[in-house]
Amino acid sequence: MNKRTKIAQQLMLEIYSYTKAREVNDHDKCIHHLGRAHILSQNRWFRHFYIHFLMFEYSWRRKDYKEVRGQILRMVVTIPGHLLKRVPKGNTGWSSIGLNQVLPIPSDLQNILK
Repeated sequence: MNKRTKIAQQLMLEIYSYTKAREVNDHDKCIHHLGRAHILSQNRWFRHFYIHFLMFEYSWRRKDYKEVRGQILRMVVTIPGHLLKRVPKGNTGWSSIGLNQVLPIPSDLQNILK
């Protein structure tokens, strides 16, 4: 199986896990799985943008308007960031993390991304 397929499969698993966590209102797991999905999505602008949209939607449902504003900003800068090759690896995509802040990639995701 090639790298792109492995990334896509793990990304779909994280999105699925997020939706299951959302169904039972498990906020911590929602944050966790969307953050991991964000890390996996950073190699393709359309996936990256979609994950920020899911983060926006989740924040809107929770009435977390600070995070909503942060996700709007991130959706706006996603495509230019890809064009300029300024996508900080390991960044989980939440507004509590700086736009350009690089973070360690979880070891299980490192194996998929390398």
